[in-house]
Amino acid sequence: MSQADVRPTLRVIAVLIAVAGTIDPAFQSVDASSRPVVAVRAAAEIDAAERALRSALSSPVITRDVTNGRLPCDSDDDCVVIADGSIDLDWDQRLRPVSLIKMPIAGQPNVRMRSVSVSRGHRAAAGTARVHLEGRGVTGKRTAVRVIDRQAVLGAVTHEWSTGGTAVVDVPWWPLDTGARALQIEAAPIDGEITAIDNRIDVGVAIAASKIPVLIFDARPSWHSTFVRRALEDDERFAVGYRSRLAPAVSAGTAGGRLDAATLDRVPLVIVGGPDALTAADVSLIERFVKVRGGTLVVLPERRPSGESARLFHGTWTEHLNPTPESIGPLRATELLRVADVSPASTVLAASGTVPVIVSSPTGAGRIVVSGAMDAWRYRSSNRGALALSEVEGFDRFWRSLAAEAAAAGEGLTITFANDVVEYGARTTFTLRDRRMDPSITSEASVVQRCGDALAQPVRVWPRGAIGEFAGEVSALANGTCTIEAGIGDRQVSASLAVVDHASRSVDDTLAKLERRVRASGGVVTNAGDEAAIARTLGDDPPTVSRVVTAHPMRRAWWMLPFAACLSIEWWLRRRAGLR
Repeated sequence: MSQADVRPTLRVIAVLIAVAGTIDPAFQSVDASSRPVVAVRAAAEIDAAERALRSALSSPVITRDVTNGRLPCDSDDDCVVIADGSIDLDWDQRLRPVSLIKMPIAGQPNVRMRSVSVSRGHRAAAGTARVHLEGRGVTGKRTAVRVIDRQAVLGAVTHEWSTGGTAVVDVPWWPLDTGARALQIEAAPIDGEITAIDNRIDVGVAIAASKIPVLIFDARPSWHSTFVRRALEDDERFAVGYRSRLAPAVSAGTAGGRLDAATLDRVPLVIVGGPDALTAADVSLIERFVKVRGGTLVVLPERRPSGESARLFHGTWTEHLNPTPESIGPLRATELLRVADVSPASTVLAASGTVPVIVSSPTGAGRIVVSGAMDAWRYRSSNRGALALSEVEGFDRFWRSLAAEAAAAGEGLTITFANDVVEYGARTTFTLRDRRMDPSITSEASVVQRCGDALAQPVRVWPRGAIGEFAGEVSALANGTCTIEAGIGDRQVSASLAVVDHASRSVDDTLAKLERRVRASGGVVTNAGDEAAIARTLGDDPPTVSRVVTAHPMRRAWWMLPFAACLSIEWWLRRRAGLR
């Protein structure tokens, strides 16, 4: 073939390649392949469980890490979580079940932190962290329990183990600053401890700066309420309003201390002294404050319930006199009111032996606390007549702590988070509640979120059923603090959420939560060593996934090579022939 014949041929081939690439038809085929099983790393060490899972399954296994507390699986993945409780995770509704392999912590010595509860925080007072510990093989050893805020130790207590088992340690601490704080409660590892993943729990606590309004109302002059009032007035956390009825038409007290609907709508806590002198109108108003408004009532009787006030006492209360003072929790008293038929829903705060004396009972939307240690105020000093500072402090500390917790539960407008501390990027739900003496038939809420230095963003909320109750969800968009500001009618409230990179939670609580979620999804829960149960759940045949594959063969990149070659050779032959 001559050069004159080759040149047109090459040109035609190049043109055909270009035209074929332009009108290239699509060819479809079905590709069926084995769907891999996703093993989620939610434990410090999963190598052994992963190898056992690969041996038990005929499907390929891929491993993924948890990011931002979310399950790293698609909706159609076969997902197996391998967890020891050190990493928490959550997920939305899925189409396929999730399985769980639990990695138990075996061996000793080991100290486990089971749970932590932290009292309400205020910048003007110390807080208390109650830590529940469990020890195995720790007899004769010591465990240092610390409360830490951003590497600053706020409080520490050393517990010496006489035997193994469980222990409750109260750690006093003092806040660094106001707002939401992420506290690390940790038990220092003892010598030779097998693991430290269960030695720390992170908790969030809101440190308040404003004063807590409290109303103390004496239906008649009362020594009991007088000393309780003095204890609260000497504490910077409380703004105490006081009113004492001296005669049917004569009373004395502070300007904001009247027993009326306007005052009760404003205060979260009411303390009543001399309740036997309450009128029917007083009791009806107080009942509405508790049942409808959701406030907290503390009753300080000085005799057996009688008259209209008997409606405020749950159960049958009987008077008991002792010749010598008896310890009632941190208090001491000789004149006691004791109740035998305590409701299962009630909480016993202090008892005489096994018989309840100070009891908190839920009533409607609120609660009523009855203190049956009627003459505890007498024994703020020792039997010798000299002032016993520790006893006075015990009396004052008890009532200040009770008032702070009771007032927190009786707030009119509140924001409650599902989690008190969250990881950066994670989401958490919250509940907004508005409770009033005279509820309205409609309610509208306005909510915004502020995270770090970012501008405020509106937050969508939706009604939860009861009027004045809303639910919403927020994302932790900045490390440190996210603040939710809400308004309903003439009321405003703000609440802060502590945000951290990684939140350590109780190992037991995390595993229990995972187990509930897995069972709800239809998955199986098993322990390490029984990975075959996962295989039985997924079936003997490897799960397959089919997909339609669309191909354009003439649009492959390698067609550029013959296209360019044809044009280049054709041009070279033309130049050799002296053509342009």
